[in-house]
Amino acid sequence: GPGGDPFGQFRQPRRNKDIRVELHVDLEDTLQQRTQTVEIQTAQGKMQTVEVNIPRGIHHGSSVKYPGLGDNLYSNLPRGDLYVHFTVYPADGFGVDGLDLYTKTSVNCLLAITGGAFNVNGLDGKEYSITIAPGTQPGTKFRLPQQGLFALNSPQRGALYVEMNVFVPQTLTSEQLEIVKSLTNT
Repeated sequence: GPGGDPFGQFRQPRRNKDIRVELHVDLEDTLQQRTQTVEIQTAQGKMQTVEVNIPRGIHHGSSVKYPGLGDNLYSNLPRGDLYVHFTVYPADGFGVDGLDLYTKTSVNCLLAITGGAFNVNGLDGKEYSITIAPGTQPGTKFRLPQQGLFALNSPQRGALYVEMNVFVPQTLTSEQLEIVKSLTNT
């Protein structure tokens, strides 16, 4: 009204400052929601520990706002917010493309010739069996649906792609070598 503050209706209530921190997580830790303690520095320079929930499916470069976990310098004002910026460390042996994971595995050339099953480990440490047909060629890729990364706060999950490399065994007995030689003469 007249004589009052013409901008009063647009002002935000005063509150304490927001705090921004960076948190490092391993790629395999993104497969499930978990809780972690974070140390923050307040405006008074004091270190304070707060607990945050890390959502399943968090990705490298994501930021999450945690309301009311920021600075609390002024006790008569609402506490600020905490913003956590996530850095996700890659996992050895796994590449990432969106929600999909990529890995390579080596199988014995005799298994590639005859066909059969071999095991591969997923990011979660579980072992998965893959059956190949006789004559499977090096570089063949296999898709394991629902074994990739999760979308943030969603049941949607990518696939795990496994590329098969072939190796030649170097420890065959003389008897085994003779059997292989006999096959090459047919």
